[in-house]
Amino acid sequence: MNPQRKPALRQRMENYMKRIEVIKGALKNGLAKKKPIADISNGCRNTKENNDAIATDPQGIFDDVIGLKEAKETLSDAIILPVKFPYLFHGNRKSWTSILLYG
Repeated sequence: MNPQRKPALRQRMENYMKRIEVIKGALKNGLAKKKPIADISNGCRNTKENNDAIATDPQGIFDDVIGLKEAKETLSDAIILPVKFPYLFHGNRKSWTSILLYG
């Protein structure tokens, strides 16, 4: 072993051992539960579920929208294709997680 690397490796090992002790303590005391974003029962409308809501029965289709061909194709690629063809989006190929709409 290289004598110059020995102190750096020893320090790294000590850091790992300290981290192990912290994790053991957290597991022994029980993990702290995360607070919910909002309680649905209290009438708060600003919940994550409401922000991510998708219309299940839309009144129109993409062909009804005039113009913006590139925007419609992008939305189709990001939203419609993963729903229609989920087998295409496995492994390293994943569907988009979000789209920014503005204007």
